[in-house]
Amino acid sequence: MSGKRLIPASCIVVLCLGLSAFAQGPENVALLGTATSSSTGWGWLPEMANDGNIGSGSHSATETAGEWLEIALDQPYDLTKIRLVNRANCCSERILGNIVIAMDADRNILYTSEPIAEGDAPGSIHSFDNGGAGFAGVSIIRVEQTADAFVQIMEIEALLPYPYAYNPMPADGTEELVDPPTLQWTAADGAVAYNVFVSADAVIDDADLVATIAETELALTEALIPGNTYSWRVDAADAGLNTHEGPVWQFTAMPVEAHFPSPAAAAVWQAQDSQLSWTPGLGALVHNVF
Repeated sequence: MSGKRLIPASCIVVLCLGLSAFAQGPENVALLGTATSSSTGWGWLPEMANDGNIGSGSHSATETAGEWLEIALDQPYDLTKIRLVNRANCCSERILGNIVIAMDADRNILYTSEPIAEGDAPGSIHSFDNGGAGFAGVSIIRVEQTADAFVQIMEIEALLPYPYAYNPMPADGTEELVDPPTLQWTAADGAVAYNVFVSADAVIDDADLVATIAETELALTEALIPGNTYSWRVDAADAGLNTHEGPVWQFTAMPVEAHFPSPAAAAVWQAQDSQLSWTPGLGALVHNVF
């Protein structure tokens, strides 16, 4: 075993949420569409539900079954998921009763979900993937209320297939880790296995393969080298034996030296009575200041 590799311990299944990292995760083509609605209340326009801002959204004028919100995509797409983002600061129960309908360009119905019956926590995300089959040739996404309630949606997302692992934890560039981390990532579409590489330097090669697993979490146990920056990568393999090489992420272990000084190194024009401060190094008990 190479001296620069970490040793995996146990692997368990987890649910990883969020989108980030390699190309920012799956592309949301709802951003390219045109939004309309059956009515508008309180200035919450339909286009606020596909603007990429989960702090604003679309709201119907009445609490009536049949109120709707639609996104007409700019062209037909094969989607892996349709997601609804719920309001975080008020009235999150209004997500309940809504259904999602996917249609083609001629408004033929390709998919209709069951009404949302649970999961109305503030800021909740409701994901629809047609039982894992995805959606082919979608041109229109409609959210319709089946109960006597408002349609209140902060964001509709229409996600394209994304065959790469993404959303790493620890996040890329994380510093001051003391203990060996548990590596986590969001599942790649179509992946059946992941090749996980960890290197104690900036170069990743075949010798840095530490595990091939089906899960999206891998615990590491080898003690970290203080101050060292590690690189890691997750390659996703699909059922056709195609491998999709992921981006390289990095994390840095806590150094033994004092670091992050204030004023910063080489700072100029500082007051004579400036206060010096720093982050202690790993295990530091006292500091000699010169």
